[in-house]
Order: sequence, then C-alpha cells, then structure tokens
Amino acid sequence: MKTLHAHPNGLTVDETCAAAGYPRYSLQPRFTSLKDRKAIFDTGLRRRNVSGAKAIVWRITQFQSDAANDSDAQKGGAA
Repeated sequence: MKTLHAHPNGLTVDETCAAAGYPRYSLQPRFTSLKDRKAIFDTGLRRRNVSGAKAIVWRITQFQSDAANDSDAQKGGAA
C-alpha cells in the first residue's frame, strides 16, 4: 500500500515489486486481497510487464489514500 500510495498514477504488479524490492510471487496474492477489499482498483490502463503481456495498472482507492495521508500526518511525515 505504501508503494502504491507513493505512485498516485498507479503501478502494475511488476512495477510495484520492482519499486518495493519484492519478488512477484510474494506480492501478487496481496493484490487480489486488496482488490477484493476494494482498497485498490483497476484504472483501465494497461502497460507491458516484463513478459511482454499487458498488465493492469492499479491505484489505491480515495478512501485508502486519505487514510494513508492521515497516518503519515500522525507520524509527523509528509504524504
């Protein structure tokens, strides 16, 4: 969520993994869970992933973005 929050234009799963430094197999299931909870949404955009396939560009929902901003403000950090 922090990585997606830091990229408001959205990221694919592969882009998120690269930015966060995690292997794809560790984050892919998390995207499904976040989608099911409506914490992230499919922007309708597609970008090529490392295999050349078109991948969904995901964004966090506005509610999740607001919550992340509130959490950062409470910690004294900027969003």
